[in-house]
Amino acid sequence: MSSASPDSASASVTSSASIEVVPPWNNRIEDRLVFALIGAILLLAASLMVWLYPPQSWTDDRVPSPLRQDLTALSNAAEELRLLTELEQRQPNLAELVELGITPFASNPLSNSLPVLWQQFDNCFLGTVQAVELPYQMRLLVSSASDASPYRVSWREAMSAGAGESNCSGGPDQGWYAVDNREKIGLEHHVH
Repeated sequence: MSSASPDSASASVTSSASIEVVPPWNNRIEDRLVFALIGAILLLAASLMVWLYPPQSWTDDRVPSPLRQDLTALSNAAEELRLLTELEQRQPNLAELVELGITPFASNPLSNSLPVLWQQFDNCFLGTVQAVELPYQMRLLVSSASDASPYRVSWREAMSAGAGESNCSGGPDQGWYAVDNREKIGLEHHVH
């Protein structure tokens, strides 16, 4: 057996390996080609984004400050109304809700909310608020038992025609902005 020194083994390996240097094509044409391809890909991606996802029309449907407290109270009242309907096997009317002291139907002297004029049309409660700048309307539609959503709370700027039964009809919701209650629906289906 011959004993080879480690230096001689590494020297033979390095002498057999060669590094080949590839010169660029024609004075950096590769750089221009790569940057042009990157630019073309970005341009194609941007045009596809515009074509596949056109701009959405944006409407400001945020709840106005004067209505926030009343709409929260109205959503809570809708839950209480559902519980009362289950207990009594009938839906209480507006006078009974005021008598029970359920806000926002009954005025609360401790709250700093604006006064609301309430009207009831079958399963629809319609309130008109005279806010500082504009009059607003709030609506609570209580659905029948077969509907997926037990109630719908919505609001809008008050129309010049005023509050009436036509605002509670099953027709299109012209100008009404819904307050989302989807997360409550899944929590409310429980077994007795």
